[in-house]
Amino acid sequence: MASADTATYQQAVQAAVASYHQTITNQAELYNGVEHVRYLPTIEGIPYYGADEWKPGTIAYNGMVYRDVPLKYDMVKDQVVVKHTNGFSSFSLYSPRVTYFVVGGDRFVYIPAGTDKTLPPPGFYQQLRTGPLTVLVKRSKWIDEQVQSGKLELKFLSANKFYVLKDGAYHSLRREADLMELLGERRKEAKQTLQRAGIRYKKNPELAILTVADYYNK
Repeated sequence: MASADTATYQQAVQAAVASYHQTITNQAELYNGVEHVRYLPTIEGIPYYGADEWKPGTIAYNGMVYRDVPLKYDMVKDQVVVKHTNGFSSFSLYSPRVTYFVVGGDRFVYIPAGTDKTLPPPGFYQQLRTGPLTVLVKRSKWIDEQVQSGKLELKFLSANKFYVLKDGAYHSLRREADLMELLGERRKEAKQTLQRAGIRYKKNPELAILTVADYYNK
């Protein structure tokens, strides 16, 4: 009986080891990118989306989908950073090979360069809504340099640029009029929807765009 239990235990161990090695093999391609170098800790703020913490996410990379991968989105370099299984190394993925990634429930898609003149610049865009009006936002950060009292101060600044995909063409939204122009005969009702909700485009463009998109996509 003891020998049977021992054999069963050994088989279970071998299966676990085989599964581990298969997982490492399947994910090996994720860890052949450029090693990610952290930013100076003296820079005020964080360069990543959300927080400076690893979060489990899903990545579609080079035709394969990987789940529960610890990752960060570097908004300065516009790159997805993944944590190696060794627990301390991290790598920046080659962006054009990433179809999409999801972290914290937020989905980002990669828009490649192309001949379509309506395409926004290549990079990752957060997909806020899908439908007749698909709303995307380019969230970016950069390092701002200021000299204060003879001392160089560095901090991360951020900006958002909004786009709408409608009828196969991308449209940049710089002001409320750009959004309303896409609505045709439903423009008046869209404005009334914003007014009833007490939402002003200049004060909160993201909320205004999403409110109009939700109305239009019904």
